[in-house]
Amino acid sequence: MLEDSRSYFVNNVLPDFQAYDQFRQRMEAGINNDLRLAAAAATSMAHLSDHLFDELRGTPGFTFSQLGDYHSHLKSLCLDFDLLKDCANAYKHRNLTKKNAKVRRFQDIAEFVVLTEYTDHDGPYRVATKEVRVKLSDGTQRVLYDVLRNVRNMWFDELERRGVAFTKNAGPSKSIGMPPRCGSSGAANLNLMIRRGEPFMLTMELRSYDPATDTSSPIDLTGWQVQASIRAEPQKAPHFLSKALSSTAIENSVSITLWNRTMEQ
Repeated sequence: MLEDSRSYFVNNVLPDFQAYDQFRQRMEAGINNDLRLAAAAATSMAHLSDHLFDELRGTPGFTFSQLGDYHSHLKSLCLDFDLLKDCANAYKHRNLTKKNAKVRRFQDIAEFVVLTEYTDHDGPYRVATKEVRVKLSDGTQRVLYDVLRNVRNMWFDELERRGVAFTKNAGPSKSIGMPPRCGSSGAANLNLMIRRGEPFMLTMELRSYDPATDTSSPIDLTGWQVQASIRAEPQKAPHFLSKALSSTAIENSVSITLWNRTMEQ
């Protein structure tokens, strides 16, 4: 049972954010799991304002009598709160018609696979990462994880200000750095998940890393020909060995890998 806003924050907001944060680091893409988890995190994080307003309305020190006034206060603490709220509403309603909406359509929130090219002593190599990006009504783009992180940190401060003590976790550094290469070929590894019988679409962006500035920038692919290889995922099949010992059967389990239905041992 969720007894108060603190319970809602601890049992919904933080786990939803952590679930998305953990999955976005997994090298799996293709069926919008990142989008689903990011939207769930945005929804619970935005709705915390409703819970807290209803709980504190009329109490000493809480001067807001209208939910809209409290939303304006939260926006003054963190500009991204307004954007997060619009993302959650776009996910719920599909289209937003209010004049000042920062996001117009749910379709403007989408997954991207980013292939960043690095160079080490063995030459160039690429690393795949994932982002959920929001296309704003003014044409600019934001990474939804950054928005979620900013609003989450705002909630730590606001809840502490309202008498709920929390130790803020600022999260990992934004420094990119040079991750190790995935293999000798330099190719990026990414598992693609495709639902049988359903449309498949994957948006990718190729970027180049600059070690001098610790930043990456998009590569202009005008005139390029891009070639990619998609291979069947290795499948694990159980192989059971039984051995009779003192009239007792001992069963050992090992794994063998199947590639394109061909067994290799």
